[in-house]
Amino acid sequence: MSSVLSRKAVTELLLRVKRQKRLNFEDIAKKLNKNKVWTTAAILGQHPMSECEANTVLDIFGIDSTNNEQYEEIKNLLMEIPTRGNQPWPPTDPTIYRLYELMQVYGPSIKALAHEQCGDGIISGINCELDMNKKSIENEDWVEIKILGKFLRYPK
Repeated sequence: MSSVLSRKAVTELLLRVKRQKRLNFEDIAKKLNKNKVWTTAAILGQHPMSECEANTVLDIFGIDSTNNEQYEEIKNLLMEIPTRGNQPWPPTDPTIYRLYELMQVYGPSIKALAHEQCGDGIISGINCELDMNKKSIENEDWVEIKILGKFLRYPK
């Protein structure tokens, strides 16, 4: 009888196989025909996958029903709606903390500009597109983060 897996255990399994197979998130995203940020978040347990997406990921990772008795359980966990944002707060990872710091410093300005240009409302974190790209500027690595969030107006 198989043991009960957690979503965290599935994430750890996928990351271990990803390292062993030398896969990268961008290539996985291309095979899924999905955005690389969404794909990475889904593999890290922040988005549910469709059955087709879960099957494709399991195929990419070489996990199939003939070599893994927990195949169906893994697939079902990939499709389950997760508890999102389950990271420690405040963030302790330096990169995540710096993104939090950016929002502490520039969040009020972004909010003020959004209200000035769009009116009373919020920038959606659900109806949004995210992208991240490496840029080389004067032989140094830079990271470009793009956020395109739908503006949701408060009712009058």
